[in-house]
Amino acid sequence: MDRIALKTAALLLREKLDLYTHKDPAAALLLSDLNKLLSMAELESIKENMEPRDIPGHRLFEETNLRMLSDLKVAYTNFYIELIGGRDWSSYKLIESRMREDKNRQPPDQGQDEIQ
Repeated sequence: MDRIALKTAALLLREKLDLYTHKDPAAALLLSDLNKLLSMAELESIKENMEPRDIPGHRLFEETNLRMLSDLKVAYTNFYIELIGGRDWSSYKLIESRMREDKNRQPPDQGQDEIQ
């Protein structure tokens, strides 16, 4: 487990939750559910990966308007991935590699296919 990456993800998630807590009751609920985990991550006291079932919050994104807040969803997903140690999984590394390849791929020149 990369405790520094987890701490960074926790700080970013808390920042996003603080931003939305006053605008959306579901964000306040999510902050309440995650507060202990966020605090532990910020103090670097989480030493082992967690089981996905033990991490609260994912259902709130499915069942509330939180699904519309993409920056909050990204912050939660990063925190979640760090908690489960997902960045070390071979499947994650494969997907990340393919996404990087797609991003680096140059689009074809437009106009080459035109009839001259």
